[in-house]
Amino acid sequence: MDQLLEIYPALSKNEIQNQEKLKSNKEVAKDSRNLYLAREGLIMANSKSAVGVSASDMIKRHKLEQIKTQVLKNLNRFVSRNRLSIHNLPLNFDNEKLKKMAITYTGYRPHECRVMRENKITPEHPKGKSKGFGFMSFSTHQEALAALRKLNNNPSIFGTQHRPIVAFSIEDRTVEKIKEKRKEKSKLNNPTFKEKLEKRKEMRNLKGQRKLNQNKKIPQSDDKAKLKKHIKKLEESRTANQTSVKDNEIDVFDDFVGTAAKPGSNIRLRSNKKIAEQAQDHRKNVKANKRKEKAKKIRQIHLAERNEVERPKQGKKEEHDDLEHLVKKYKRMIDSQANVGSSREYGEKTDQVAPKRTKWYLE
Repeated sequence: MDQLLEIYPALSKNEIQNQEKLKSNKEVAKDSRNLYLAREGLIMANSKSAVGVSASDMIKRHKLEQIKTQVLKNLNRFVSRNRLSIHNLPLNFDNEKLKKMAITYTGYRPHECRVMRENKITPEHPKGKSKGFGFMSFSTHQEALAALRKLNNNPSIFGTQHRPIVAFSIEDRTVEKIKEKRKEKSKLNNPTFKEKLEKRKEMRNLKGQRKLNQNKKIPQSDDKAKLKKHIKKLEESRTANQTSVKDNEIDVFDDFVGTAAKPGSNIRLRSNKKIAEQAQDHRKNVKANKRKEKAKKIRQIHLAERNEVERPKQGKKEEHDDLEHLVKKYKRMIDSQANVGSSREYGEKTDQVAPKRTKWYLE
């Protein structure tokens, strides 16, 4: 049987590049639960962000991660895009202090700042004792993401040994539905809300009429020159919007910032075994760093002690001839013995006691 060969023209470089762009720009599978955000801000052992983190802070982080993996097994739970949870707060922190801290270190004003407290009221804590964690919510996802990257693991806020633990909070879908229903009921019962609805409808109608009038002004296809100009304007406006979106994208990558999550990335969370391994690695690193610091301090102390004591320079020993001194000493000893002997011969009594004879080189 004869075979038919179908011949196609070769693709140009531009066409190949366009096809590759189309493949890369394919829609990523939508993550309705935003699970990729659960990995935002994770601090891995043996990374730049883990340097200087205390062992107690790392244990807290691993415990929170274990709780997060268990909570997200429930399919009704999802990761919020605009709400953050902040742990490891000082016990004297209240809502106002938390808000001030967020504004000073991020530059964004959160519309909700809440420190969670115990229900039990005491004279020391009339509002209830702080639980050491709270929540912050922002108007947009970009603001929340920038706040997380600026606050999480930042040593300049509470100190190097006590750093804030910030992550996207986990919400319950059933609870949110109940809240929405309550809001709708309260709005319907409110008499001023109906007037606002009517005003909104009027504004929408006016906007729709304006758009229709603008569409009518678009040149027809007969006039090609005007059409080309109009297409160029549309393309320029589109490129300007794309550049503005890229500029608005926040890239805050300091040394203390953890892992950055991306949509469409591997959503699988770490198992308890891997979390335990990470904890062991971090403990080893902390111990090794402590040993190095201790050795450095000891060296510095020794150097300081050496510098404080001014030691004379050790020169060459000079050789002295002590032979003359010894000869003179020996002569004196002989003369004294001779005088004592002569006085005894003539019978002279002397009170002097004869010195004991010793070896001359020992004296």
